[in-house]
Amino acid sequence: MWRSTRRSGGPHRPSDAEIAAQQRTLAGTFVDQVGEAFGLAIGWTEEDAQLLDGLCDILVSEHPTESTLQTNAQVMGAYLGELIVRNGGGRWGWDVAYRSSAVLTRFGTTGFPHNRVYKRLTQGVEHSLWAFYQCSVTGSGPPGSTISEW
Repeated sequence: MWRSTRRSGGPHRPSDAEIAAQQRTLAGTFVDQVGEAFGLAIGWTEEDAQLLDGLCDILVSEHPTESTLQTNAQVMGAYLGELIVRNGGGRWGWDVAYRSSAVLTRFGTTGFPHNRVYKRLTQGVEHSLWAFYQCSVTGSGPPGSTISEW
């Protein structure tokens, strides 16, 4: 993500607009991939967010390589983040401490949807994407859920 500037050769922090455009593109790639792979026409609604944990289960059942996990975490994470932006009043931004794109919610929290997807794929259901979405959009999760790390 870091790239050299033309003038100084030093690191350049991507603008929020650059991050948002990049994440929208990745999210669109995810929508296309799900359509091709599963014949599902997913969109940008809360109901579509509910499908993500099931898609993770399908992917994990195929014993993917580390590279496949990382690629899917990027595109699915962009989609999850874009759902939060569109449905919950969040916005894409850059987290300086983690040098990573992040979703800034209207509640003042910073979420890392790509990391959350990777954890869901590699560590299991306790890292529910639906709970992450709910917490990001409503400020609280589904009954009985906890979000210990964004």
